[in-house]
This record gives sequence, structure tokens and C-alpha cells, in this order.
Amino acid sequence: MIEYNQRSRGGLALIFQLAGSVYPRVAPFAFLSCAICLTLKAITYWSDFEHFNHIFKHPYVYQIYTFVLGFILVFRCNLAYQRFWEGRTNIQLMSSKWADAILQAIVFDSFSKKSKKEIHMWRARVISMMSLLHGVALAELGGQHHTMDVIKGVDPRCLKILKDPTIKDKVFLVLIWVQDTLIKRMQKEKGLDVPPPISTRIFQELSNGMLGYKMAYKIYDTPFPFPYVQILTVQLLLLTITSGFVVNVFVDSPIWAVMFSCVAVGGYCAINEVAKELEDPFGVDANDLPMQNYQHEFNCRLMCCASLNMGKFRLPEMDPTTQQLYDMQTDDTWDKIEDTEPLAVPPIPGPIQTSTIPGLAEVMDPKHEMDMVGLRWIKAREVTELKFYKEARERGDLTMSRSKRAMSEEEMPETQ
Repeated sequence: MIEYNQRSRGGLALIFQLAGSVYPRVAPFAFLSCAICLTLKAITYWSDFEHFNHIFKHPYVYQIYTFVLGFILVFRCNLAYQRFWEGRTNIQLMSSKWADAILQAIVFDSFSKKSKKEIHMWRARVISMMSLLHGVALAELGGQHHTMDVIKGVDPRCLKILKDPTIKDKVFLVLIWVQDTLIKRMQKEKGLDVPPPISTRIFQELSNGMLGYKMAYKIYDTPFPFPYVQILTVQLLLLTITSGFVVNVFVDSPIWAVMFSCVAVGGYCAINEVAKELEDPFGVDANDLPMQNYQHEFNCRLMCCASLNMGKFRLPEMDPTTQQLYDMQTDDTWDKIEDTEPLAVPPIPGPIQTSTIPGLAEVMDPKHEMDMVGLRWIKAREVTELKFYKEARERGDLTMSRSKRAMSEEEMPETQ
């Protein structure tokens, strides 16, 4: 998908951009119409044959034809945009629901009565499987024209099974693997230690994500109706051939006649080409959805789940100042709060101040510069740590300082 800024220089720079433009496909039709118009003008100028100048006495009949054609074109373009936006919406639904499912599974499993080794090993496996599920789904929508990045963790030999031509629905097969992994974790390994009514939410979110995928696949699998496209193609061809004759009658200047013929035919054909671009949003064209970017974003979410309660990604504790403020209160403080009127919310902008309860005053200035949070890729440092300890154990040296360990990590190749 092309990213652009239509506010820069009034959007005039976009006029001359050819990447993702429909100009190259519209130009042959526009040039053909211009050639016909220019040929008629030349015949009239270089000879006494003026029959083509009296074909129409009034453009009313041709206006009806162009009006109906314009209505059909706009209607098709609206339907195409609906397909495009519905495809994007369903991909977002699929990614969101599957991210919720894996997040719930990892959080629930973190309360299991298992060792940290077992928890992290299962976590790496299920995260890799969810990355595989999402990648296969996007690849299927893209017609297998995209190469998706999948987080390592599951046996790579499973990819050979997915390439088997007898398997018609690869996404459904991977979903079976995911659900089987979750069920075995709950029943056999006694993981996901939460009540069954709560753990069923995981399977509900998986089902909702699968519904989003199927709704998106419906757009990929169902083309625009053929009769509509066929009739529209014929009408545009007739417009390309006849517009030159009409313009030749009602425009005397050859230059203006050629220009109006080019604009009219090019405009109609351009709308049709835009509709073609929007009808199938999952291809590899410049204006199609960036499927590989969506896979990358989903992998970033999975890596955040992999770092649950680890290092700097631990659950933030309460601010010491706020904690101290609450420690100063007694249990009857909240009874006093309930006896008072609700705290009024001041209009925005303006400082927010709540000083009804002594000792609980807090002022927030909206002009305060807030910390900006940017997106970044979270590297799988845990694997690097495990490799370090393995090598240290083999050397019999487990007392290496953190500074020396950091130096040794820099010498190691980065884990992808």
C-alpha cells in the first residue's frame, strides 16, 4: 500500500506520481479517442468531406448515454470500495481476536503450578504456533504470493504438511493444532489453571478470529459479477470510439477537441480502473493491503506476550508517592468519600484538580509534556541467555560478571 501526504504542497505532487497510478492503463483509451478526433478534424481541414460534422444536431441522446454510463461506473466503484474496506476490517478483526486469545492463554498459564522452565517452553511453542496460524491466513488471502515471517518454536517440518496439495484449508489445519495444544495443556499437563468458564474465552476468541478470516476470504474467493464487468467494458469501448465523433461536431478548435476527448474518455476509464484496484485488496499490487506488515505487527504483539512479567516488561507497581498517599489513609476515609457529592470533572482544557478530600489533592496540568511511546521490535533475548548459560555450563564457569556476559553477547550472532 502506498503511503502519501495529500496536504504537502496542496497535494499537487501526487498528480505526477506514477507508482500505483492508473495513468498507464488509462492512456491507451484516451490516446485512441484523441487519435479519432484528430483524424476527423484533419479530414475536414484537408478535404471537402464534411459528413462527420453533421452526425449530431443535438447532444441530448449522447448525454443520456454518458449519464447512465457514469452512474454505472460510480455504482461499481462504491461496491469496490465496500469490498476493500470490508477486507481491511475483517483482517483487523482476525488479528485482534487471535492476539486476545494468545494473550489470555499466556496469562492464564502463568498461574499454573509448573516450573518456569515448563511455562516458558510451552509459551514459546504456542506463540510460534499462533504466528504460524496468522501467517498462513494472510498468505492464503494473498494468493500464496507473500512470504510471511513466523516466529520459531514449532517443528519446521510442519511446513511440509501445509504444502500438501490434498489439504484445501491450511488455516483450519493450523487452527486444529492450536486448539489441540491448548486442550492438552489444560487436561494432560494441568496448565491454564483457571476455572473452565473463564478458559473457554480463549476458544471463543479463536473462533471469532476464524470468522474474521472467513469473511475476508469471502472477498478474495468471490470476484465481481461477470455480466456487470462485461457490459461495462463494452460500454467503455463504445465511449472511446464515439466520443471523438461527438467532440468533433461540437468543438471547432482541434486543440480543445483533442483535450476534451482525452479528459472525457480518460476520466471514465480511470474510475473503472480504480474500481478494479479496490475489488481485490489482498494481491501484490502497489495499492493492495500490506499483508507482510500486518504479520510483522502481529509478531510484535506475540513477542510482548512472550516477555510477560520478565525484566523491564514486568507488571508496573504502584507509584511510591501514590502508595505513600494511600498508606496515610484509614478505612473510614472512603466512608467520607461516599458521604460527599461526586467529584466534578472540570472542562477541558484546564487543570484537573480534585481537592474535596484532604490529603487526596491531585493536580494534572494538560500542558505538561507527555512521554511519547513508539513501536519497536522486541528481540528474543531469552534464547541468547539460554545459549550463554549452556556454554558457561560446558566451560564450568557460571560466575561470569554481567559486564563480561554483555561483551560475550555482542560477539554472538543476533537471534532472529
